[in-house]
Amino acid sequence: MGGDSLAAKYANLELAPPGCDPRRRTRALSGLEDALGPQASLAATLLSGWNQLAAHELEGALASFRSVTTALPFEAAGWEGLRATAEALGDRRLLAECLAALGDAIQDDAEGAACWEAAATVLLDELGEPGMGEAALTRAVERDIRRFDAFDRLFRAVRARKDGPKLLALTEARLAVADDSEEIVKLYWERARVLRSSGDRAAALAALENVTLLEPDHVGALALSGEIFIGSGQFAEAAENLARLARLEDAPAQQRLMSGVAAADLYENKLGQAARGLEVLEALQAAGLTTLPVRERLARSAARLESWESAVTALELLMNERETSAQRAEAARLALAIHRDHRGHPEQAAAAVERLLTELPADGEALDLVLSGVLPEAHAHALLERSRHALVDSLVREPLDGDQLVRLAQVSERLGLAPLRQAALGALVTLGRGGPDIDQELTRLEQRVASLPQIAIDEAALPELSDPEDHGPIPALMRELASTFVEAIGPGLAAFGVGKKERVDPRVGLPLRNEVAAWAGALGLGDFDLYVGGQDPNLIVALPLEVPAVVIGAAVKVPLSPPARSQLARELFALKRGWTLVRHRAPQDIAALIVAACRLGGVDYPSPQYAMLAEFQRALSKEISRKVKKVLPELAAQVAQSRQEPLAAVAAATSSLDRLAAIAAGDVSWVLSTGRRGEWGASLEGEQRARRLLSFVLSPGYLALREKLGMGVR
Repeated sequence: MGGDSLAAKYANLELAPPGCDPRRRTRALSGLEDALGPQASLAATLLSGWNQLAAHELEGALASFRSVTTALPFEAAGWEGLRATAEALGDRRLLAECLAALGDAIQDDAEGAACWEAAATVLLDELGEPGMGEAALTRAVERDIRRFDAFDRLFRAVRARKDGPKLLALTEARLAVADDSEEIVKLYWERARVLRSSGDRAAALAALENVTLLEPDHVGALALSGEIFIGSGQFAEAAENLARLARLEDAPAQQRLMSGVAAADLYENKLGQAARGLEVLEALQAAGLTTLPVRERLARSAARLESWESAVTALELLMNERETSAQRAEAARLALAIHRDHRGHPEQAAAAVERLLTELPADGEALDLVLSGVLPEAHAHALLERSRHALVDSLVREPLDGDQLVRLAQVSERLGLAPLRQAALGALVTLGRGGPDIDQELTRLEQRVASLPQIAIDEAALPELSDPEDHGPIPALMRELASTFVEAIGPGLAAFGVGKKERVDPRVGLPLRNEVAAWAGALGLGDFDLYVGGQDPNLIVALPLEVPAVVIGAAVKVPLSPPARSQLARELFALKRGWTLVRHRAPQDIAALIVAACRLGGVDYPSPQYAMLAEFQRALSKEISRKVKKVLPELAAQVAQSRQEPLAAVAAATSSLDRLAAIAAGDVSWVLSTGRRGEWGASLEGEQRARRLLSFVLSPGYLALREKLGMGVR
């Protein structure tokens, strides 16, 4: 009906009942303020809004619902219509506003909390409003603390920003309604953390007691209570909790390790219970949780407490893990000592021995255990073979080490290396560490050696034969002036009590001459005269006369003994190289002779004021031949230019002679003896000479030379 009369408005309202065309009903509900009164008109506006929404007249519906919520802000009906309109419009901010309003307008706490939670979800997840979103969650929890999702999300946000007071309030409220043991544990745990941070240790411990009451193995509770106990000086309780945590299989490995180390610290350093501390470390080791520093500590603690099984287990790990070779060797040595001395099972030290010999191949302690025979023969043989070269190298550097010499002799025997054993036994006798058994074995080995060289002894072909320092112009000078020195200062044949009567005719075929001839030929000396007899029945000496002479005492028999063979080879080698005077004169006298010769050659060679220098210079000037005078200036100039030290040249030449003497004898102990074997004087020069010779005899070069000359042990 048309018109604005009240009758028309009533008629139109009657003709547009609920369920009719929403647009028609919307028109009928409009403008009824004067017809129905203020209160009824708000209801008509609300109904109009719903019909507008049904007709999809969203802007009209929005205006209608807004007018209702403005007039009645605490009534749910208008806000519900506005919420539905916001949903239809896709207006998420308006939706959040409506949900928040509904959260307070709805009387039922559960439903109101649900609205606030929904508002928070829109604000947080869609609109990016964390502050407003947290406020909505707070209202949801205030209305209904039992609503878990809202509580949990709010709880996490508060915990993230470390708002202790609010977190305590939340947990206290939630604990009043929580009935799930897992959640209760979590709530008390969080309370304990906050209380600990605020310094309230007693309250924190009370909260932790509730945690462990429900979950005795709670990792966090055990760790935190341990920390609190330490801060309170309750070390026994702290150690117990931390030790328990260290044994929890379900706890994170790093947490177990940290707790175990802390517990061990407390037991050892605060409670004086080192044994219990060791138990904790052993548990960590058994669980495979230890690190290198922890294993170091375990090894030390176990050794102090004489818990040898634990100590050796840790050390056998450390001997492969430590950073430096020296540190690995130390661990292996300690493991070896424990197996041998404390556990009484040296045969179980095989791994430690192998590691020790890997790091220190010549280590005496490891070699002694291998040589003791406790290891399987095949394993021992492999270890000895690997260490043999290092042992030789060690002795070449320090040849006077008697203990290492004993080991080398034993190693060579176990490996069946007769030439090396002969060299080692001879060196032992040289150092005075021989005995009847060694003498007998050296005699047996001598019977397996050729007494004469099988090839020529040529220094050019055998460079190892001479001492490395035996070269330069002084040896050349000595070779050139050898006969001049004898004529000037002796000794000659008369000094040894021989003359023409003692000369042996080569045509006689004397066996002794044949043996001397073999050595002279090997050294390339050519013709020589042999004299047998004289004042010393055991004498063997060579003289650089016009025809080289060899004087041998009547007591020297063939085949030549090792000492006689050694002396003969030495003398003939000295004859060839011009150094026969080293047998008869002190090194200072020979040095004075060299300086005197240089001065006769026109070179004022700087030197100490030797006592015999002037006498030697006069004697040489009388006996020097024209031939020598002709070459002497050049030789003297070369000596001066080289700045070669005469005494050093004498020592090097002596060393070369000692080398061939040792090769000839096979048993080096005969070479240096000044009276009995093993006695070579206590002077510094004597020690240096012994070092030089033994270093050569124990080197691979010595054995190689003997093999080349056909004089090795067969």
